[in-house]
Amino acid sequence: MSHFKIRSILLIIFLLFPFYLQAYTLEELIKLGTKSYPLLQQQKLIVSSEKERYKASFDPYYPTLDFSLGYTNYLQSRLNPQLDDKNFYSGSFSLGYTLFNEKRAPAKEIKKYTFMIEENIYKGLEKDLVKYIKDLYFKILAEKKKLESRKETLHSAKRSLDLASAKKDVGIARLAEVYQANVRYENAKLNIIETENNLKKLLYELSSIIDKDITEKDIEGELNPTLIPFPEEDLANIALERREEIIREKLTFKSLEEERKIVKSEFYPTAQTFLTYRRSDGSFVPPPSKEETRLDIVLNWNIFSGPGKFHNLKASDYNLSAQKKRIEDVIRNIKLDVKKILADFHTATEQIKASEALLKSAKQNFDQAYEEYRIGKGDILSLIQSEIDLANAKENYITTILNQNLAKNILERTLGINSFEELK
Repeated sequence: MSHFKIRSILLIIFLLFPFYLQAYTLEELIKLGTKSYPLLQQQKLIVSSEKERYKASFDPYYPTLDFSLGYTNYLQSRLNPQLDDKNFYSGSFSLGYTLFNEKRAPAKEIKKYTFMIEENIYKGLEKDLVKYIKDLYFKILAEKKKLESRKETLHSAKRSLDLASAKKDVGIARLAEVYQANVRYENAKLNIIETENNLKKLLYELSSIIDKDITEKDIEGELNPTLIPFPEEDLANIALERREEIIREKLTFKSLEEERKIVKSEFYPTAQTFLTYRRSDGSFVPPPSKEETRLDIVLNWNIFSGPGKFHNLKASDYNLSAQKKRIEDVIRNIKLDVKKILADFHTATEQIKASEALLKSAKQNFDQAYEEYRIGKGDILSLIQSEIDLANAKENYITTILNQNLAKNILERTLGINSFEELK
């Protein structure tokens, strides 16, 4: 192979290689998580199971077809040669249909609501998972920013140490000042190690959820302040429409209504019809004289079997009333949750403004303290303290942005949505 071809192949590989280094966006991480999370897949199978049971609940509306085949051997006739009947064969087909049964419809509806409740649980688990992934995503972005900030702090500490060492070399600073600057420098190193460890643990956690090994370079995005793109007065109504808890409790109420219908059906009769064809004789193929075709219509009505039916109906009424109170309490809690989370979000927003102002002041203070120490007007302790204040101000600013994003995640989950984009 010529050198030209080898170089061409290497050039193509080099150009294409970056495309395989794909960083994951938040949306891509959520898709991976929902596909691989075992608990979510388990609930998905439970939903499928309940769906099949719901389909099976239509059976009482179909006709039934039964077939029977029998054989009887009379041992007494075999012991007594004077008796001729030794064998007896029988066979029948029976076609039946339920004309009236008040239990059929509510039993079917209960299965439907059970299926819908399990489906609702699945949606809730999915939204919990989405929030979990979003929380990890923003925490990773925050730790990456903190790592950058602490590396900047390490650089500043190294500058202070170098300045103190230079001043000591020319005899205008004491050895104690160098020691103090060095202590700060070593502490800055320890802080970086701690942040790197925290970042690793968050990445391990996210990798476990999406079933892929990822590094900090695989996470795409920036940690920025956020906002709520909808009027706050509408948020409680959104939550009452979309929260799984209220939907589930309303489905439970409907299911209880159907259970009451089943209890009430004990007061009604049932009606069935059967079309039966039967053949029987002493030989396997009997003559036509041994066959019969019969149509039966059966009405069954239990007039009285004790007062239990009345008590069961009263108990169903109490269950419905109790479920109404349960729904009222869920509504109360949802409205309260929305108000509390909004308060947390607004607090985090105000903290961002305050920490941003603090960061600006801390930077100015550090620049001034560094310059004063450089020209001999300031002391090393003031420089180190201003450096610590600046580092804390940077991290506080990052933390407040993280807290605001986490509060938004909680608010979206409280509203029963994955993100506000769903509402646009």
